[in-house]
Amino acid sequence: MKSYEVMRAFRRRAGARVVAAAVGLTKSHTDKWCRPVGGLETGELNPLDRLAQLAALPGGRALVDWLCGRALVDWLCGRAGGFFVRNPVPQTLRSAAGRSQQARARALLAAHSQAEAQLAQFKLDVARAVQDGQVTAAEAAQLRSDWEVAKSELESFVVACERGAFRLGALFFPLLPLVS
Repeated sequence: MKSYEVMRAFRRRAGARVVAAAVGLTKSHTDKWCRPVGGLETGELNPLDRLAQLAALPGGRALVDWLCGRALVDWLCGRAGGFFVRNPVPQTLRSAAGRSQQARARALLAAHSQAEAQLAQFKLDVARAVQDGQVTAAEAAQLRSDWEVAKSELESFVVACERGAFRLGALFFPLLPLVS
């Protein structure tokens, strides 16, 4: 989805006049945010485009992280009622690329096991935190940290699946032990 499409949908949902009043601009100015920029279009860079420009600077992601301490993204996600977790580059994609189907099958099983282990560890951490009938602030902070690790591991597994790291076809099944 393009930034102007996001802005268009947001403005449609919130109301064009409400958005214009909230940012102290005219409705016609915010109309330009909802159209493509360049060519015959009369669009204008919107706030999302401006943030993307900052992130696109040489070393932009690191620069934005440094300038904001990731505070900008965390703040924005928090205002939207959520949390930010950066998409990982799955190690599995690197390790499975160009390898035999048997090696890819082993990588699938290893990645699945790792994701399951992280989730099981998180469940164990939750059980320990609630066993005394309360969750302290320190326990809640630890749970948040553990959850971010588990989410990242699970996201790595899903991203690897989506990018085809484990597409094995019928050759996967002969690797499984046959029970007679």
